[in-house]
Amino acid sequence: MKKRKLKFLLVILLGFSLNLAAAPQNLPDMGSSASRSLNKAEERELGEAIMQDVYRRLPVIYDPYIQYYIQQLGDWLVSFSPDRGEPYTFFVVGDSTINAFALPGGFIGINSGLFMHTQTESELAGVMAHEIAHVSQRHIARMFEKAEQMSLPTLAAILGSIAVAAAASPAVGGGLLAGTLAGSQQMYIDFTRHNEEEADRAGIDILAQAEYDPNGMPAFFGRMGQANRYNDDPSSIPEFLRTHPVTSKRMADAQNRANRYPKPNLRDDLGYRLIKERIRVQTSTPSQVIALYKSRLDGNPAFRYGYALALTQERSYNDALRQLDILLKASSDNVLFRMAKADVLIKKKQYDEALTIAHQTYRIYPGNEAILYDLANMYLTAERPLQTKDILNDYLKRKRANNPRLYQLLAQAYRDLDQQKPAMLAQADYYTEMGNYKSAIQQLNRARITEPVNEYQTAMIDAKVDALEYELAQQEKMRGFLGR
Repeated sequence: MKKRKLKFLLVILLGFSLNLAAAPQNLPDMGSSASRSLNKAEERELGEAIMQDVYRRLPVIYDPYIQYYIQQLGDWLVSFSPDRGEPYTFFVVGDSTINAFALPGGFIGINSGLFMHTQTESELAGVMAHEIAHVSQRHIARMFEKAEQMSLPTLAAILGSIAVAAAASPAVGGGLLAGTLAGSQQMYIDFTRHNEEEADRAGIDILAQAEYDPNGMPAFFGRMGQANRYNDDPSSIPEFLRTHPVTSKRMADAQNRANRYPKPNLRDDLGYRLIKERIRVQTSTPSQVIALYKSRLDGNPAFRYGYALALTQERSYNDALRQLDILLKASSDNVLFRMAKADVLIKKKQYDEALTIAHQTYRIYPGNEAILYDLANMYLTAERPLQTKDILNDYLKRKRANNPRLYQLLAQAYRDLDQQKPAMLAQADYYTEMGNYKSAIQQLNRARITEPVNEYQTAMIDAKVDALEYELAQQEKMRGFLGR
């Protein structure tokens, strides 16, 4: 048990970065021996336990369009990896530091700061492909084997560094960790370097097969390294470079790998550019970005879109509508333009016109959960919970939602309709999808004794509670390993 506990502690070191955002940075296909150390189900369980802390401590961006974009892009890349068909969860953290991280079990986060520093969708996809490769090549499992060669005092010191970092800053914790590992942990430095190079190679292959420019990865890494080549202040080096060190050999190898592939046709990355501006507006104050946008509107629909969003935040609704109408005149079927206009109209309380636009957009793109979330929320704002309930149930009875917050909206609709029992059941589904099994069980137990009570539904609730109690026990076991 001691050995197994130490293994789990090490995974947290590698996968749970010093500021909850630097993760298992280091991973290759190490063969079946790694699989014997930690199987994929255990990795997923560990990742789910860590994500509870991520949701509590990090400013995860829940904007439906940002969330939908990053998940769709990630799913597309995973489909060209050895993990095709495996569940992955992608999310954006509202943090200006330049970083990306992969946690056990396929949970991959991208800081808004890194997103904003990419210049093309291929660069963003390159970073994500690199993190996917860390997971798919089983590097976390391989680290477990290395953990057995680390002494208990060293592990204890590492965990102390993490605790300090959580209370102070990544730079402080990073310095303590570096001091702890210095000298006696050269094998980990070598292992990390090998994993980074392996993730580069596997990631570039994923990138090329997904029809992105394979030069996107070395271009971004190289630009970050070049910008900091004379930086002798460790605290000012981007977190991404501290966790993904760039060397000339690594860059040369990555560039050579990318050059093996033919250059693909240029992709229309308007969606990427629009989401980038959406992130900019959400992580800045309107006054900061309005002046920026005013000077860059000519011929740039992404900046005009950002300008409209910033004007909306400033409650300059008529000005925002003028900008959106210009965009819609050139691209009448663009989802983000249409839904941004609907949002402005909702804020102006022109509910019928707003809902007509939103509903028509959803009919054109019926599988888009971002539109569905927005439309359902607009119905609630317009005090039409029955429509929210109907449209969400129609979708959720056919498939499980990728966006857990759809269940939260459904619960709110039921509460507005004074239907408390189904509201509790929908809220339980939300907590379940978020991995908050304790709260889900509480909701189900409340629903069990809430009228109307029938034998069939009670049996269904009891079965769900039994399943969740098992999941909760597994999660608590993992949290025990983490010392939480």
